Amino acid sequence: MAEFASARASITGSAIPIAGYSSGAEHTFDPQAGVAESAPETEAGQEGGGNTVTFGGVETFSKTNSSTAGSTVGALTEDTGMTPISQKVTSELIAAGGADSTVPPMETPGPNTLQDSQTKMHINPDVVVERNLITKPYLNAVIIGHLACGKSTVSGRLVYECDGIDEELMTKFEREANLAGKAASKYAWVMDKLQAEREKGISIDTKLRRLETRNYYVNIIDAPGHIDYVHNMITGSSQADVAILVVSAKEKEFEEGVTHDGQTREHLQLAYAMGVKQLIVVVNKMDVTKPPYSQKRYNFIEKNVDLLVKKAGFDAETVIYIPISGWMGDNLVKRSESLNWFKMWKIERKSGGASGKTVVDALDAMERPPKLERYPLRMAVHSVYKLGTVGVVAAGKIHCGFVKPGMSVTFGPPDLKTKVRAVQLHHDAVTEGYQGENVGLQIEGLDVKDIRKGFLCGETSRDPPKKVQLFTAQMVILQHPGVIKKGYTPMLHCHTACVPVKFSELKERCDRKTGGRMEYSPTVLKAGDACVVDMVPSKPICVESFFDYPSLGRFVVRDMKQTIGVGVIVNIAGRDPPQTDDDKWAVGTVPFARRPQTTGGRSVTFSIPQPDEFEKPKNFSFQDEETFRTQSGKLETEL
Repeated sequence: MAEFASARASITGSAIPIAGYSSGAEHTFDPQAGVAESAPETEAGQEGGGNTVTFGGVETFSKTNSSTAGSTVGALTEDTGMTPISQKVTSELIAAGGADSTVPPMETPGPNTLQDSQTKMHINPDVVVERNLITKPYLNAVIIGHLACGKSTVSGRLVYECDGIDEELMTKFEREANLAGKAASKYAWVMDKLQAEREKGISIDTKLRRLETRNYYVNIIDAPGHIDYVHNMITGSSQADVAILVVSAKEKEFEEGVTHDGQTREHLQLAYAMGVKQLIVVVNKMDVTKPPYSQKRYNFIEKNVDLLVKKAGFDAETVIYIPISGWMGDNLVKRSESLNWFKMWKIERKSGGASGKTVVDALDAMERPPKLERYPLRMAVHSVYKLGTVGVVAAGKIHCGFVKPGMSVTFGPPDLKTKVRAVQLHHDAVTEGYQGENVGLQIEGLDVKDIRKGFLCGETSRDPPKKVQLFTAQMVILQHPGVIKKGYTPMLHCHTACVPVKFSELKERCDRKTGGRMEYSPTVLKAGDACVVDMVPSKPICVESFFDYPSLGRFVVRDMKQTIGVGVIVNIAGRDPPQTDDDKWAVGTVPFARRPQTTGGRSVTFSIPQPDEFEKPKNFSFQDEETFRTQSGKLETEL
């Protein structure tokens, strides 16, 4: 990869802000202006918006490589930067827009409206790249933050600086932004591809671009900040290993984000609840503070954000703070002279300290998630599309295990069995896809309407995913205007799935500090309670126990456009623990007989069996012999 700074010598001249600009593409958004309403959360899951490619990992960035993008159902048109289907839908939304208008939910086009492209796929599945030629591991970073804080501008500029897109495509975005009278949006349009996003100046869906650092291939996931699209932000966070919180330093914008209803506070809670434990906080728009690049303003913001970070559950000693300007490119790839008062960031953690000066340095300092490649395959589907000469491609993140061409797989909950023809990683067909990678599976014998967002993919012969009828969950009620009773039916967000669930039984109320049982079968639950409840999904869904597959056992409960509670799934009736190469004693798996039925409170605890009760495999050791911890070394159920 070309050196980051040297390849961008000509950027400074083109990045000078024009008259009347407000640093970043999202600054021009008026919260009072009409915004295209999102689909109701009851339709945000498997029934609505399931077949989208805005989060896919196979889109090409230059015209010379456009045959792949042009062959997908959701491929971007050259004129509008969006899919023909999405262009029609979003145009109707814009026409019917207005803050007070009622807009019908965005439904996935039916099979009759999907046209098979005749363009051949650029990726040849018969030409496979060996894994040893991919020299760097993958890291997934989600960009989160309050509305209009400049997330898309930061993401687009970072991708451009790191050669994630070529000069030809960047020039095209700049020309289109100038013609639309939104010159300050050119970097945001690298990520914002829907016409509605570009007209309103906000992000609606999650988008993915890849960049390369010294240590990693980084998938940058740009998540929306608008409160109507929080369900898409949760989907992006479920795919991430690292969260980059963007905070605006502009006057009043920071204060709006940290209020009780601000998305800065809620995004921190949601990211932590979905298992993201590594955090980078970037203070954006330092070029428009008063005075510009004010150290006093940065110190004020860092102090206040640190309080929210601690309250959300993050370890403050491991959180990185960096002042930046996404529009000017300050401190993204190279150190800015305008911020010469900022010497470096420095963190301390159990595995050792780290320090650096820029956002790229911070990404290089992140740790990889624990390896679960010996587990059975689990891939959460986030988009499905069709290629003209190949067929259906299901894209998603591999949470554990591995996948390779020729493998027989099952998609749950409908229990669809098929065979993998090829595995796509970025723009290449590879011999295997490993845990943590966003891949596309070319599958045989299924139509695009058969698979939806929220499905789980697993190996047919090794613990395939199954539909869940009832599960027991430990959760904390964060907020609710009234009380929660038996029969309450909010929306459950788990990995990429989103379905309504009913609280079928309130089993226990627990003490949040000690985890001790306080009351059997409470009649009501209120804000602040820790509890154990039985939940029944109203629609088919595949979830897993937190003790078996940690990243697939975390969930968020939302209702009335607010987060009601967060928690983990502690038991699924009749489900046995997965068998790994180390049998049931693989780190991160708790024997079924030893799993706690009541876990409430701040940690999941269980009694360690005596050495004569089982035979440990060689080189096995518990990281903590009094509390259950995953390989990260942190209590995953600290709520």
